[in-house]
Amino acid sequence: MILNKLVSLNLRHNSLIPHYLYENIYMKKENIEQYFFTPSTKKLILMSIGTFGLYKFYWFYKNWRFIKNTTGDDISPFWRALFSIFFVYSCFKYIKKDSINNNLPTNLSPGFLATFYIIIALLQFFPSIRDQYWFFLDLLPLALFNKVALNVNKHVNPDFKVNDKLSFWNIVGLIFGSLILLLHLIIIFYPEMFAEHNLESA
Repeated sequence: MILNKLVSLNLRHNSLIPHYLYENIYMKKENIEQYFFTPSTKKLILMSIGTFGLYKFYWFYKNWRFIKNTTGDDISPFWRALFSIFFVYSCFKYIKKDSINNNLPTNLSPGFLATFYIIIALLQFFPSIRDQYWFFLDLLPLALFNKVALNVNKHVNPDFKVNDKLSFWNIVGLIFGSLILLLHLIIIFYPEMFAEHNLESA
């Protein structure tokens, strides 16, 4: 009862709740996210490109779940991940705040990097730009704040294991995304194939 009240006050980093107690008694019992979702930088980039951006949605979703569970805020991780351009600043801001609370200062600017992410995301709606693969630059802000969150995880738990392995579902996602990417490349570089098919159909 007392532990639940302390948790509801968001005292995760307070000395009144040793992390091992918070993690082992409360977090596991309630099946709550225990850490930021922090794949290695290589995995984040590989999965994001390989799944045609779907992994970025998953990254935001998992981290919003963690934020919701640690703050107790009444938010929807799914919708915040789906409409990430509206909530990316809040996500980055929380990660930086949590890092500072753990005595891990960072010079990263949530405002600047969120703006960068939003601009790149919006440019993808323009057909003349969408086919240029530099739009994956929106991974840069994610990778930078993913690193900050990873440092927090390692600080909270020195034995924290980095998520750098590909799971079965990661591989399935990469295969599915690769097929979509291959089809997209064929359409871009061999448009005549589809033009001829359309003429024959007509």
